[in-house]
Amino acid sequence: MAEGEYGLESDTYLLKIGDGVRDWEHLPYLNKLHSKYFTRQDDGSLTLSAEFINTISTLEAAAG
Repeated sequence: MAEGEYGLESDTYLLKIGDGVRDWEHLPYLNKLHSKYFTRQDDGSLTLSAEFINTISTLEAAAG
């Protein structure tokens, strides 16, 4: 994954952020996502909540 690229496992709802070097299996998980952060649509896609987007923005700001 590219540096700063977000990846969400659709089966576990675990989040990783790429560093541009390591592949998926070697990146650490950021956190476990709770249902307050997303809504699963009938087609299987996820809609992210404003709270989740704000959390990501906070992480980006902290990372510089």
